[in-house]
Amino acid sequence: MSRSLYAIVALLLGVFVQTPPIFGADVSVAGVGVVVERHRNGNFEIIDLVAGGPAAVAGVLRGEVITAVDNQSTEGLTLEELVSRIRGPEGTLVTLSLKKRSSIRDVRLVRARITLNCYMEGNVQLSVSVSSGSGYIQGYVGRDRLDLNVFGGRATGTFKGDAIGFYFSEDQFGGNRVSLSGWVRGQRVGWTGFNGWINAYQGCIQ
Repeated sequence: MSRSLYAIVALLLGVFVQTPPIFGADVSVAGVGVVVERHRNGNFEIIDLVAGGPAAVAGVLRGEVITAVDNQSTEGLTLEELVSRIRGPEGTLVTLSLKKRSSIRDVRLVRARITLNCYMEGNVQLSVSVSSGSGYIQGYVGRDRLDLNVFGGRATGTFKGDAIGFYFSEDQFGGNRVSLSGWVRGQRVGWTGFNGWINAYQGCIQ
């Protein structure tokens, strides 16, 4: 998902967080097993949990906001800074302060090894050839081919043999900006590029 978007979704699983060298497949990581969305107001909201992971087992809930990690506030942090506080060696402890409405609680978690089977994950490298609202987009997400036909603001095609679709837009902000946005397996996706190329990074979508 493009880092230029206001909302960034990441897997906060210790050593794996939007790190370009990792390409789609099974990914084994050490961490707590939460999926977080960063809102434009800076809040880090938990939007999903890895089944059987430390957070899910401890009763962490979707919709809770991470306000502190080991008693250090998350206010003003970037996604990478938050991740660096949550990650750590397998078997070590980390305490998350969680807020939902007016209630705040501390949850102590033991980092564990988690294996993810990523449906879509890796570097996004796409060539965009669109004129007068129609054309095509071709390239790769990680090691997997993505082919899309563009017409009328929609980009539809196939990924891993599955039908897939995005909204497509282009403008002249700083030189022919193009973007794709939509939903893949219930997670928001958004990639932005310039001058006929989209280069981004997509975190793990299972």
